[in-house]
Amino acid sequence: MANRDLSHRLARRAGVRSLRVWHSLWYRLEMLPHLMRREIDAIRSGLLQCIEGTQKRRRVAQVSLVRCRGGQPKGP
Repeated sequence: MANRDLSHRLARRAGVRSLRVWHSLWYRLEMLPHLMRREIDAIRSGLLQCIEGTQKRRRVAQVSLVRCRGGQPKGP
């Protein structure tokens, strides 16, 4: 139950309105077998920075996620 409360708090601080979106971002990382554990930890670290930091950090986390999936980040 403590985990669920933490998830709710983190999601709110990240400005994510839907917990479903937050959970899919967080837990989907476990479903990417081609990523090494180190990379998964790096992405999670980026997501946590995005909660505590600025828009710029959010952008960095998004770009990291896209790059690890082998895609190109969109936008400027």
